[in-house]
Amino acid sequence: NPLLSAADLLSLRALVNRALHQDGAPPPLSSVARSIPMPSLSSRDYQQGYELAEGLRERLGNLDRAFDVEGWMRAEGVQIQDVTLSDPDLDGGAVWGVGRAPVVFINTDSARAASPTGRRMVLAHELCHLLVDKHRAKALAMMSGPWAPPGIERRANAFAAELLAPLAGIRRCLPAGRLEPTDSDYDVLMNTFDVGQTVMTHQVANRLLGSS
Repeated sequence: NPLLSAADLLSLRALVNRALHQDGAPPPLSSVARSIPMPSLSSRDYQQGYELAEGLRERLGNLDRAFDVEGWMRAEGVQIQDVTLSDPDLDGGAVWGVGRAPVVFINTDSARAASPTGRRMVLAHELCHLLVDKHRAKALAMMSGPWAPPGIERRANAFAAELLAPLAGIRRCLPAGRLEPTDSDYDVLMNTFDVGQTVMTHQVANRLLGSS
């Protein structure tokens, strides 16, 4: 479990209590969550994450281009809040209560969320929890860190990587016939999709080279 102080808990409670639906209407994200095909539970957790991200991109009509995850989430009614929490292993969390708007909080003291590219990954990771791990009519409260359920976290990490750096986009950016990216190719890919070196390296290994 995360190591949260009394002050941390009070801050999170206040954040959640402020998350009310505007005009009593459900946020647009609700309809998005219902429209994305759910992958088979018999698939591996990371494969489920890839399929979910592909399904969302297909719904949005953006299969291979850069994606402004924070701007899109805000437009879909997700409240994004920066908070300072005492546990540096806590990257962020997702909360979606009955009768309330979905909330994603980012721990500004988390090393992973400190950079712009890391922040995007945390947001995309938490988006997966909002879309998949909130069951209809039930509240969601999910904190992301090393103590979270590993299968759920692997699925959310795979979703985030595929959402931000899709396999179709990687293939589009590489010269025709090139089987493995060069250092220059990696620079282009990271700049095109606004992700860090670690994410792009893993995505190329897992998605591009792993599928060839």
